[in-house]
Amino acid sequence: MIKIKGLDNPSIYSRAINTKNRIKLVKREQGKKVTLLYDPMFKTMMMNENRLKYSCKLFSYFLDVSYETLLKKLKLGKNELDKEKMKDKGERADYVGMINGTYLNLEINNNSKPYIMERNQEYAHRLFAKKNQSGEDYVYTQVIQISINNFAFEGRDEVINIHCDQDSTGEIYNDKLVFIEIYIPNLKKKWYNKEELSEVERYL
Repeated sequence: MIKIKGLDNPSIYSRAINTKNRIKLVKREQGKKVTLLYDPMFKTMMMNENRLKYSCKLFSYFLDVSYETLLKKLKLGKNELDKEKMKDKGERADYVGMINGTYLNLEINNNSKPYIMERNQEYAHRLFAKKNQSGEDYVYTQVIQISINNFAFEGRDEVINIHCDQDSTGEIYNDKLVFIEIYIPNLKKKWYNKEELSEVERYL
């Protein structure tokens, strides 16, 4: 990697990965609840038109759209991403919904390798690149991606972190690509320490 002059903030990837408080994925046992971080359970709960209330409730905590409006208008989208070439490996986002021309992408991450976050960003950029022509101009589609991470970074205790393209003064350049990172081990630690949880943290 080439260093950029004047860009002195360290990358989050320079921090060690913390999996101490992660939720362990174990084989399903009769009579026991299964975590939503388990891929088949996530798809059962979220990728189902009859269960949109779960994803709509989650999205309502972050969007300036009411739960009721989301429930009426949100549509599940195709989660298989377009290929550039025929030989490209097929890739699937975990969840793609759409409302008012905005893609809502939800990703579950149990793998704690840093490339996972980069892969998620690639998925969001590919959805963003599905531009629509409006007259002589191209209009890029807004993408809001929520990543539920079963890992955290050493020295970072926040449960939720929101980021988008911004310059060194903090001014936002592009709010059409928004990333919301949720760190489950930090939430679990907060709950274990009996700290007060926000409404969205309780829902999670």
